[in-house]
Amino acid sequence: MTPTDFVKIKSLKLYEIERMADTAVDSTVAAITIDKLTSTPECVEQNITLPQITSDDAEVTWTSSDTSVIGNDGTFYGSSKAIDVTMTAQITNKTDSFTVYKDFRLSVLGEETVKLSKTFDDNGMNVTVKNNSSDSLTIQVTVGVYNDNDTLNTAKLQTVTLDSKAEQTISFAGITSDKSVSIFAWDKDMTPLTNVLQ
Repeated sequence: MTPTDFVKIKSLKLYEIERMADTAVDSTVAAITIDKLTSTPECVEQNITLPQITSDDAEVTWTSSDTSVIGNDGTFYGSSKAIDVTMTAQITNKTDSFTVYKDFRLSVLGEETVKLSKTFDDNGMNVTVKNNSSDSLTIQVTVGVYNDNDTLNTAKLQTVTLDSKAEQTISFAGITSDKSVSIFAWDKDMTPLTNVLQ
């Protein structure tokens, strides 16, 4: 006896189940892209835009994985350390409450351990170095001065030791505001403490 002898299948019909308003949810899901939230998802530094309703048939609500960094309304609060925050869009069909979720991962770099800023005077360039960490740091500040064709002309190095939250201004004589410069800071082990300041 074969399986077909045991069970006789006369006919099989497959019905497609259609939902009347899924088109609204699908089009809303497709319309919400990360570039609608921010142009810099890898480095969020300001409030982001969160679309709330994108059609007459679908409603969008948002939740943040860490409201202390980015609020449910897109308000940017920042972080003292680098962190990823997931913004979740809940897209609900207003007719039948059918719901879809879409996640967006955003990166917040956090406050730099060392903050650099520059000014110029008659003697040259002044670099203010601020230690944002909770520890005393020995900071090596490197200034690269570039030629018009973007080749390195000269590099200058100065070292400062700063207590927690302290700042100090150091001078680099002869570097004028018309020069192209790159400034960055390292710790004593040559680990970068800042992004490049230009």
